[in-house]
Amino acid sequence: SALISAYGKGGQWQGAVAAFEGMQRAGLKLDLQNNKLDLHELSAGAANIAVLLWLKTIKAKYSKLGTTQGEHELTIVTGWGKHSREQGRSEVQASVKALVSELGLPFTPHMTNPGRLVSSQSDLTQWLQSVEGTTHMEKYFTKP
Repeated sequence: SALISAYGKGGQWQGAVAAFEGMQRAGLKLDLQNNKLDLHELSAGAANIAVLLWLKTIKAKYSKLGTTQGEHELTIVTGWGKHSREQGRSEVQASVKALVSELGLPFTPHMTNPGRLVSSQSDLTQWLQSVEGTTHMEKYFTKP
């Protein structure tokens, strides 16, 4: 996770993605196919890469399905800091919220659970297919 954070801070996104994928091959259990992404147990840097890979998966999934599958709520579980060094302050949540804000993603805090961010399938799919969404995603997944 420290390696992923270092790559991310240096803007070396392909290296961060490769390191994360190496963690998955080594046994990291993270379901990127689900409508809920649970980031518990990840560092802030690894959580951000997980969100980006999840968005890529969601884009492919809903591009194939279209809107015929009905509307789904998509959830990012960051936790609220219950088990953090400083209880109530989640580094993962702060980092993921910053990424969401930077990208302009249509996620908002869950109304009753402060450790979750939610978006509708249609809002997120629209963002992913927009010029803004495509441009941001290319930044992370296109080799220079």
